[in-house]
Amino acid sequence: MSEHVFSDPNAESERRILDDIEHPLIYDLALSEERQAVEKNPDAVVVHDIPLLAEVIDDIPMRFDHIVTVEAPEQTRVERMMRTRGMSEAQAKARIAHQPTRAARESIADAVIDSSQDVEHMFDCVDRLMEQWRKEARRNHGIQH
Repeated sequence: MSEHVFSDPNAESERRILDDIEHPLIYDLALSEERQAVEKNPDAVVVHDIPLLAEVIDDIPMRFDHIVTVEAPEQTRVERMMRTRGMSEAQAKARIAHQPTRAARESIADAVIDSSQDVEHMFDCVDRLMEQWRKEARRNHGIQH
């Protein structure tokens, strides 16, 4: 199915139909899991991994305290898709062509992590962001630590 909706330039309406079916189900599940996590631990940090957030940001029924985008050069993305998903180069490029642009993703993000760096560097970036946001949350709630 993905081969059809991402490789056929005339399949845009079919992709939209598929999105209209899938997205409400995905959102309901995500909201349910978020509620469960917060019920178990009111201080829980909930992370939503939403590959096409820039495309659905105006329609998604969730709000986010922070948005992070993880970016890499297009050729790196193509190579990764070929290696990890078994896609051909043409399939990977077609998939990328249907995604929001890097500029669109970065325009909604509070932070950008460069995934062309080594994994340790990316983890360090995430750790720094989390520490910064925890401090902000404590300040906003009048908690001194």
